[in-house]
Amino acid sequence: MRKIALTFILVLSAIAMRGQICTGEDPVSYGLELPAVKSSEKAQKTMPRLDMEKVRREDREDAANGLPLRFGYAYDVNFDLDNSGEWTELEDGGRLWRLEISCPGALSINLLYDKFRLPEGAKFFVYTSDRKRSMGAFTSKNNRSDSKDIQGYATGLLPGDRITLEYYLPGNTNETGFISVSKVVHGYQGFASIIGEDMPPGTHAGCSIQVNINCPAGGNWQNEKKAVALVVVGGIRHCTGSLINNTN
Repeated sequence: MRKIALTFILVLSAIAMRGQICTGEDPVSYGLELPAVKSSEKAQKTMPRLDMEKVRREDREDAANGLPLRFGYAYDVNFDLDNSGEWTELEDGGRLWRLEISCPGALSINLLYDKFRLPEGAKFFVYTSDRKRSMGAFTSKNNRSDSKDIQGYATGLLPGDRITLEYYLPGNTNETGFISVSKVVHGYQGFASIIGEDMPPGTHAGCSIQVNINCPAGGNWQNEKKAVALVVVGGIRHCTGSLINNTN
């Protein structure tokens, strides 16, 4: 049997939510007058265009083998704080690192990291190029290991074909931390619409594609839905998971 690693979980409630700890604040750069990220190979990364004929052929083979539905194609990359992005010195003594990633034609983008560890006071964000959607701040509370055994991480889907990574280091820290992107996932299925990422609050575009618990047809199951999750597998596939017990 082919094994697939579980990466992270999205919980579908009245509003699509992510199973990740974050502060919910705006990126630091939103409140600053900063120049745009430089147009350079180091600060702006563009993924190749997908060979959709090859992708569809692989999807048919996966379906025949009973694998969960794939919504995105993962590019292997090596983007970290040293070899990618650009640093900006801020007036408060802190530093800001930004990196733009684009996937031409993508419906969504999500990222996997082989190393992720933030020092106390640091803040990490990921947001769309139009600044309409953002995730973060991720902080030291998101660290999954100590400094001797730095592990990976994953951040969820953002709609569109261009995102910005932003990392703020306060001036009172001597530790840089680790943010190393190992995979960029080009979403080619309408997965972002299904989870309501690109819709106004209170609406759900996915109901015209896939009837789920947040659609009008699911009105009689609002209590049961608390035990149902949309599970992202390996960063590129999705299926349904059910809670069968809790800590009580």
